[in-house]
Amino acid sequence: MCLQKSHNVSNSYFDDLKRIENEILSLVLEVNPKIVVDVGVGESTQNFILDTMNFFIALDIDYGKLIKFSKENNLNKARLYKLEFICADALYFPLRSSSIDLALFYFVLHEIDSRIHLEVLANIKKISRYILIVEPTPNGTELYQKLCSVWHNAMKSIGRFEEYKQPEYWLQLLDKLNIYVVKKKIISWKVTVPYKVLETMIISWIKEWRQKGVPEKFTDQLKKILKEAKVKEFKWSDIFTVLASSSSSKHL
Repeated sequence: MCLQKSHNVSNSYFDDLKRIENEILSLVLEVNPKIVVDVGVGESTQNFILDTMNFFIALDIDYGKLIKFSKENNLNKARLYKLEFICADALYFPLRSSSIDLALFYFVLHEIDSRIHLEVLANIKKISRYILIVEPTPNGTELYQKLCSVWHNAMKSIGRFEEYKQPEYWLQLLDKLNIYVVKKKIISWKVTVPYKVLETMIISWIKEWRQKGVPEKFTDQLKKILKEAKVKEFKWSDIFTVLASSSSSKHL
């Protein structure tokens, strides 16, 4: 589940979205990375790409997503010079040891089988000096909880994953791997999601789910949530962010 932009809605929501993006970007810039690998092409790639990085690697297991991103974004020669696309599995990073300054996991680890989270992070530890994990927390309003449940079951029905974890889960994984926490923070939304934003997103999800073969009963559940959103508050959950160092030093 990602936070897509829409139009013709209140500016306060988009102002809040921009604030959150800036808070996450500030963590990226704290380590002044020259080479960044973004695991899982999406909004993070678009938000953090190129303007602030010397070199950016967009890595995704889905070749189609890489092609779609390159076509839909304004990648002029100057930007392409600083960008590399890699189609690969997160378990098998085709990169040299200690070759990356920062590895970014932005709303992606919850889409990976939790049984291999430890292995994924162990592999990225070998190639990157710093790791930034950005993940939604599982707690929220009643409608948010319902939406999380529908997403989880819909993805499970097609052999995929959508499972949000508490912050302690990610911290425990880092601790097991001796990856030291540099900074952690919870970023909270200040505003609720406007109905039109949620409507646009659900319409998009329904189209995407049908293309993936998700059973229609789950798209019907999305429609029910949208109806409820006309009279009930819907708000995104808090976002957990943790910047960690793969070296033996706990400090920048």
